[in-house]
Amino acid sequence: MESDWPEKQKSAGRRKLREAVFKVLFSVDFGNRNDTNEIGLILSSLTEEEGGQFTGLEQEIVHYIESIYAHLEEIDEIIKLNILNWSWERLVAVDKSILRLATYELLYEKRVPIEVSLNEAVEIAKAYGTEKSGKFVNGILDVIAKKYSSEEKRAL
Repeated sequence: MESDWPEKQKSAGRRKLREAVFKVLFSVDFGNRNDTNEIGLILSSLTEEEGGQFTGLEQEIVHYIESIYAHLEEIDEIIKLNILNWSWERLVAVDKSILRLATYELLYEKRVPIEVSLNEAVEIAKAYGTEKSGKFVNGILDVIAKKYSSEEKRAL
């Protein structure tokens, strides 16, 4: 989905988009909800709680969420293969949700540059994770980007 927004607004909108997607992923994972049909309810609740800051982004948020869940097994497997000296079970829900979002972007969102995905993931990790989350997420995503991103992505 290409936006008609001016570049500065597009960047701010994409940041809000990622933050909303992260929050939905986190809510599903943290609440141990296996029913992804609840996503619409979570998104409406989130939009209301956040004072409508995600209004107008719902369609893109739903696109991201549905796409992430459509590829979740592959995304999780790639993350598991690249969290050296760590285990999937030990990942906190915040870091897991950020890694899923950014890995999805690295693999499937063809028009999002690698550096943007990595930088945004680190910023979300710093805002919502532990003091070590930013470095942890960056290290894993850097490896994933180098191993799995297409040549087309690397050229952006």
